Amino acid sequence: MQYRYNGDDSSLAGWQKNFSSVPGGPSGNGEAVYRSAVDRFASSGGSAIDVGCGLGRFIPTLTKYCEQVVCLDPDPHRSMACWIKHERVGVHVINSTTSKFIERHPGRQFDLVICSQVLQHISHAVCASLLRDVRQLVKPTGSAMISTSHDVEERFFFATENRRPHNREDFDRYADDCENQTAGLPVRKFTKQAFISSISAAGFAVTEWQQFRFPTMEYLPKHATDLGVSQDAAREVGTSQYAVVRPV
Repeated sequence: MQYRYNGDDSSLAGWQKNFSSVPGGPSGNGEAVYRSAVDRFASSGGSAIDVGCGLGRFIPTLTKYCEQVVCLDPDPHRSMACWIKHERVGVHVINSTTSKFIERHPGRQFDLVICSQVLQHISHAVCASLLRDVRQLVKPTGSAMISTSHDVEERFFFATENRRPHNREDFDRYADDCENQTAGLPVRKFTKQAFISSISAAGFAVTEWQQFRFPTMEYLPKHATDLGVSQDAAREVGTSQYAVVRPV
């Protein structure tokens, strides 16, 4: 089955306005901390691959520093849109899964691997397989930067159902059937512990961890309700997290 991304890109700009780079801060770039970290690691140069690149939001940063940049996305429409948008900067955009890429390019590895906001939309089995692939793609001296969702407890829901809860089995079945995702993207909310456990199981050691994308004061009441905690507690909980990892 060919993968299809069932998210709504048009709604992202409005949704991003609910978040800040600091707890309780004004509306702004909620990803500032993460993007700064990507810039910091990309500045070492060398080669980079963006796994699940979408429309290529990290391409300007990667091509600024890295001599070789490859971008993978399993959705043929998104990979084509990414290629059209960035065709003049010399990046290699490939419509492929990581497993197919490794099969076609055995032994190829990169100084930096980015996997941004992908894990929360795939089943547990696919997540474990993807992380093992990322491990194969990183040079022994390289690093991977992996970001995903963040919550105080693990939750599963479908994007257009207003956070109606589902169990793990329902989530996995829905996530594996991208042709019939009538309720939008599957969403898994990772705790820090679950995220790091998944990374460690793939053969990585975490060298840096950070949460980001905090609620603005205006969005805080809804954020607290979603988390099931007080507003004081919710203020310090970012909705996303990233880890910098190295192979062991």
